[in-house]
Amino acid sequence: MIRSKRLLGIIATLAFMTSIATLFVDVDVALAQAPTVTSISPTSGPAAGGTSVTITGTNFVNGATVTIGGASATG
Repeated sequence: MIRSKRLLGIIATLAFMTSIATLFVDVDVALAQAPTVTSISPTSGPAAGGTSVTITGTNFVNGATVTIGGASATG
């Protein structure tokens, strides 16, 4: 399962009101796409761990973390 905390995109109109005037500002925000895994290799390894795993896909970001079977992966 891939979990991603992101927003799909926001289009909003902000209204700033004062006693003198009202200013409308349109804001269009486009945020990063969700990560997608296209392959994991190898697909199995010993329960004791120690197997190098390659995860291939798109839209990965620096600082992302990976857990396998509840254990944090390092690398």
